[in-house]
Formats: sequence, structure tokens, C-alpha cells
Amino acid sequence: MKQKIFLSSLIAIFLIGFLGANVFAFVIENPLGEISDIYTLIEKITNFLIGLAIVITPIIIVYAGFLYITAAGNEEKVKTAQKVLIWALIGFALVLIAKGVPALIKQFLAGNSNTDNSETCADSGGNCCSTSEVCSGQILGPCDNGLICCEGKCTAK
Repeated sequence: MKQKIFLSSLIAIFLIGFLGANVFAFVIENPLGEISDIYTLIEKITNFLIGLAIVITPIIIVYAGFLYITAAGNEEKVKTAQKVLIWALIGFALVLIAKGVPALIKQFLAGNSNTDNSETCADSGGNCCSTSEVCSGQILGPCDNGLICCEGKCTAK
């Protein structure tokens, strides 16, 4: 019996090792997608949290309303309902404020102290604008040292 187990184990090792090693190979895909830097990761996390807050906040507000309606004049229950409503709104406001934090951190770490919008910039479509032209759409921002911003990257003129 032991010889059969040993022989079958030996055959299994042979088959796996020499014939089909790639058959059992698998690839673990990145669950975060095409994320190449920490800023993009933080941005995706904040976008997820905002989406979650948009779903949860109305539910908590309805719960606070339910608490208020079922208080039946009991001041302690009314105060509890008010606290739930206030904290739900404060939490939602904090999540909305958190949306701007990654951009502030990125600007702070990049050291871009230039706030003069007279330099070359690009619009939200990535189209180049000179100092005499007006960018259409959202301005991505000026570049330092006389560089121009094309397709989101600062390049030489």
C-alpha cells in the first residue's frame, strides 16, 4: 500500500513538474486597476468614500426622522434624533472636504508655488494654450520655468 502511494506521488510530481507546470500557474490581477502612484490611489479611495457617503447619509437622515417622529414628545428621544441628524451632516461634510485633501497634498509636495495664471496652460481636453489665448473649459494649471503644459505634461516650448 505504501508503495502505491509513493508511486502515485512520484507520478504526480513528474506530471506537474515536467509536463504541466504552466497549467497550474495563475495570474493575480491588481484589484486597484491601473494605479501607478499614491495620488491616484488616494483619489480612488476618496471617490469610493464619497460614493459610499452619498448612499449612507440619506439613510441616516431618514433614520433620524424616524427617531424624531417616534419620539412622541419625549425630549430625550428628540435630542437623540437631533444628534443623529447633526452628526450625519457633519460626517457628510467631512467626506466632501476630504475630496480636496489629495489635491492639496499633491500641490504641497510638488512645491508649485506659482499661482500666476498668465503662463501657458492647457484646457481639460489637453489642448495647448499660449499666453494670449484663453483656455476653454477647466484649466489644469500653469507650468514653471517657461514650460508649456500639453496633454497634462510640462514640456519645452
